[in-house]
Amino acid sequence: MKPIIKLIRDIAYRRGIGDLLAEGVARVAEALGAEAYGVHVKKLEIPAYDPRGATSMGLAYATADRSGDHFRTWTVTHELET
Repeated sequence: MKPIIKLIRDIAYRRGIGDLLAEGVARVAEALGAEAYGVHVKKLEIPAYDPRGATSMGLAYATADRSGDHFRTWTVTHELET
């Protein structure tokens, strides 16, 4: 079994290190003493794309009521129109 598949299964079944990883980026970073490196907003992960190309999305991630998500704050469409 490939290591990444094993890790995904360990996270799903909360086995070994997967138990910690299942808690999310903020808790993993805190447990490892690496809070400066955990990328999250309000302790929730952000989407997998970088907002630097559309600065309004960075602001939306920082101020959204559900943390860094794009479901309620899809500002990039307005930014691209201008």
